[in-house]
Amino acid sequence: LGYPVWDSVASGEEALAMLATGQPDLALCDIQLAGALDGIALSEILHDQFGIPVVFLTAHGDVLTLERAKRVRPFGYIVKPFQEKDLHVAIEMALTRHAAEQGLRDIAAKDRELREIKARFLGTAVHDIRNPLSSIALAADMLHNSLGGKTTERQERNFRRIQNGIEAIRTLLDEVLDLNRLESEQLAFTPVPLDVVRWCESLIEEIQESAGDRYQLRLQCPASLSALELDEVLIQRILSNLLSNAVKYSPTGGAIELELTWAQGWVTFRVRDWGMGIAPEAQEKIFQAFQRGPNVGDIPGTGLGLTIVKMCVDVCQGNLSLESSPGEGTEITVRLPAPLAVRRESRSCA
Repeated sequence: LGYPVWDSVASGEEALAMLATGQPDLALCDIQLAGALDGIALSEILHDQFGIPVVFLTAHGDVLTLERAKRVRPFGYIVKPFQEKDLHVAIEMALTRHAAEQGLRDIAAKDRELREIKARFLGTAVHDIRNPLSSIALAADMLHNSLGGKTTERQERNFRRIQNGIEAIRTLLDEVLDLNRLESEQLAFTPVPLDVVRWCESLIEEIQESAGDRYQLRLQCPASLSALELDEVLIQRILSNLLSNAVKYSPTGGAIELELTWAQGWVTFRVRDWGMGIAPEAQEKIFQAFQRGPNVGDIPGTGLGLTIVKMCVDVCQGNLSLESSPGEGTEITVRLPAPLAVRRESRSCA
C-alpha cells in the first residue's frame, strides 16, 4: 500500500513497550491478541494516553464486540476478509481525521493561551486604573469637605460631574472584568441552596435605596417558595444588570417590576419597565457587546450589561427572551433550571 511499517507485534504489552523507542502515526490492531490486553483495551490506551489513532482489523463482526469497540472511538473497523482497497481507504480516512482533530486541538490550545494572556492583561490594566481612580475620588472628597459646605451651585455641579465620571469608570471596569471572567470561563456554574424570595427582596431594597424616590421598584412572587438550587453569583449579575438598566432607561417616577415564579424545576425572573423601550432594529443585536439602542441619547452606559446577562444565563444553561416597543417599555424574561433544595425552610413573600 506504500506505507512504511514501523513494527509488528503479537501482544498489547509488546506494543506498549515499543512506544519507549518511538511512536507510529497509526496502529492497525486485531481485537484478539496474545497477552492480557485485547485490542480494544490496547486501543483505549493508545488513543487516550499517546494520541495514536487505531483501525481495527478483525474477524469479529458480532454486535457485542462492535459495541465494545465503539466505546473506545476507533478510527476504523474492518472485518476480515477484506480487500486491499478497503484497507487503503480506511488508513487514508483515519490519518485525515486524526490530522483534522489534532488541528482542532492545536487551535483550541492556542485559543486558551490567548485568552489567558488577555485575562492577565485586563486584570493588570484594571488594577492599574483603579489605583489612580481611587486617589482621584479621595482627593475630590477631601476638596469638597474642605470647603465646609460653602460651595456655589456651579462648584456642586462640577463635584457631581466628577463623582458621576468616577462611578462610570468603576462600572466600566467591573463590567470588563465580568465579561473577561465569563469569556475565559473563570465563572463556573456553582449552584447552592438559596432562599430566592428573601434574596430578591434584599436586591430590590438595595436598588430602591440607590434609585431613591425617583423610581418605584416592585417585587411579585409566590406566597411561599422553598429554597432553590441556584448560583447566587450569576443571578446577582443577571438581575442587578436587568434592574439597573430598567431604572436607567425609565422616566422619573417610573415603575420597575421584578416578577418571580417557579414551576417544574425552572425559576422564571421577569423584569418589566415602562420606559423608552428598544427599537425593533436594535433588538437583534442588543445582547452583543457594546451595542446600545439608537434612542438612548446621552444616557451613560457601556453596552456590556446585557451581554453579561446573556453569558451568565448561558453558563446557567437557561434561556432569555425580550419584548420591547419604543416609548412603551421593555420586558426581559429569564428562565433558569432550579430544582428544589433539600431541607430548607420556605419563605413567604412580603
